[in-house]
Amino acid sequence: MRPGAIKGLDKPPLPAVSPRGIILRWSMEHRDESYAQKFDVRRTCVGLRRTASSTYERTTETCIMASALRNHTDVTPPHLRYSFKPPLGSSHHWALSQLSQGARHKRILDVGPGIGWLGESLKTQQPDSLVTVEIDRRAHDHLRNHYQEVYTDLEELQGRTFDVIAALDLLEHLPNPAEYLAKLRSMLAPGGVILVSVPNIAHWSVRIPLFLWGSFRYSEIGILDHSHLRFFCRSSFRELCRSLPDARLAQLSVSIEPAELVLPLWVSKSFFFRWSLPIRYWLAQRMPGLLGYQHLARIESTI
Repeated sequence: MRPGAIKGLDKPPLPAVSPRGIILRWSMEHRDESYAQKFDVRRTCVGLRRTASSTYERTTETCIMASALRNHTDVTPPHLRYSFKPPLGSSHHWALSQLSQGARHKRILDVGPGIGWLGESLKTQQPDSLVTVEIDRRAHDHLRNHYQEVYTDLEELQGRTFDVIAALDLLEHLPNPAEYLAKLRSMLAPGGVILVSVPNIAHWSVRIPLFLWGSFRYSEIGILDHSHLRFFCRSSFRELCRSLPDARLAQLSVSIEPAELVLPLWVSKSFFFRWSLPIRYWLAQRMPGLLGYQHLARIESTI
């Protein structure tokens, strides 16, 4: 019986703890990739190498989304799960403003593109290359409408460099964000820019229930998205960005809550709501640790 198996049950081993996002490691000896597909293990970041005994072994940690592990059902593809957030104060608005000087004649890499909003926004500017990496193959057909090239893994881009790399709402889904960010830095062209966003675990919406009731609850989306493996406050995110070699943290900013996604349409389209955006954004910039919904960083190459 394979290690971790439950006698009499033909299911993958379940974890002893129940955080919504977990890391599971196992050896794939005498198995192939059909084993992972059989149990609906999706959104994996997998490196496979052929060993001397002609078996396969996983060489990276496998990130498993909680709903797939908990229910053995498919996880909703990212292009159906996430939304474009254009209002002032959102991370998407910030990222587009960082590229306000134009993407024309630039090589752009968008890692973890979600719905593909960045590619759709920039393709009219005719960049030299507009590339994305999305590990969920079910989203590829949709993403090809917005990007010139679509890949499953960074390894497929080995040897290429880019002027702009976007890693928005990505690092919190990875078991080792520092290692992955360093890999992105190695793909940055001289004078290039990396745009990064992560959720703020110290946001008031997490602090208040933790302080009053001593607990927090995971959710389908948001700061406590059940697929998040790592959490960041402002200081830990700043430290992560400054750890990159031959790079500097040029800007550290914040976003505000995407209230338009949960409010009734008549409220989010009202004059009062639009009037409140710059005030909420101003307050979040003054108290980023408490009111910042996400931390945003612009990292520039120093060579």
